[in-house]
Amino acid sequence: YISRIFFNFWLRDTFNKRINLDVLVAAYGVNRDINNFDVQGYQDLKENLLNSILNPFKSVPSNLIFQWIANQHINHALALADNKAHEAQAYLEAIQRVEKMMEGDLGLPITFEVKRNPFRLEIRQNGTVLPINQFSDGTRNFLSWSLDYLMRSSSLNWKNPTDSALAPGLILVDEIDSHLHPDWQRRIMSIVSQLLPETYVIATTHSPFVVGSVDDAQVFQIYRDENGKLDVKASYDEMYGYPADLVLKKAFVPSLYPPEMEQKLERLSELAGKRASKKITPDEQHEHDELLVELSKVNPWLENVLALSQVGGSAE
Repeated sequence: YISRIFFNFWLRDTFNKRINLDVLVAAYGVNRDINNFDVQGYQDLKENLLNSILNPFKSVPSNLIFQWIANQHINHALALADNKAHEAQAYLEAIQRVEKMMEGDLGLPITFEVKRNPFRLEIRQNGTVLPINQFSDGTRNFLSWSLDYLMRSSSLNWKNPTDSALAPGLILVDEIDSHLHPDWQRRIMSIVSQLLPETYVIATTHSPFVVGSVDDAQVFQIYRDENGKLDVKASYDEMYGYPADLVLKKAFVPSLYPPEMEQKLERLSELAGKRASKKITPDEQHEHDELLVELSKVNPWLENVLALSQVGGSAE
């Protein structure tokens, strides 16, 4: 789902001439997706992209997105026919940025190609034509909002319109990690910053891979206070480069283990304290040893403790 806001600014250029500059603000909900399409020859887009009604429950317009891609290819061909090579390249700049990101950063070569007889738009993955609904959920999720944003930014009246990916703007993305493989999650913010270098991105996430991958960014934690009300606090702790387990413990959950396993760890800690103070009973010692063997399989530190106890005998 998508809602959009457009801000309009008046600026003065070096010749003291007023310039009407649009800046796009787009918000994409967690249920965004992109669907099958049927494109025609060059066609004016039916939706006024700069005057969309704000509606957070409005679906990403798949047909408009793919028609825009087809239109850009047609404009490219027409500009080449007029010997305007620079203008021709400008029409495909943003689309090729997406293709480059998909192949170079995500390892998934995807291309958008317009064919004739019959006229059609083909999407190829690793050279094979695939219907869009056969792509992974994560791929469709990323393409849905990135292509929609590029389509809309290409209609803006901004100062340097050669590449719509360079238009100024702000994107709000709910659950930016939605449906993404963990390897993609740790790359997604870097990809977005490369794809849209002039765009501010505000994203929510439950992924420690995303949080640990962002550099030069402010992280805010959303939580419920003691009264059950949502609150927000800025986290000034540097988490860039942290492994996922440390980010999870630092920003998301108090424990990395299932509740039953956590109870066993707490019981082992209690028994270890009794053992250290020499106040442990034979039954408790037996329970301690069994828990140590069981939990050492999931906790590397306890695995080391078990190994040391087996080498040196029962430690005091």
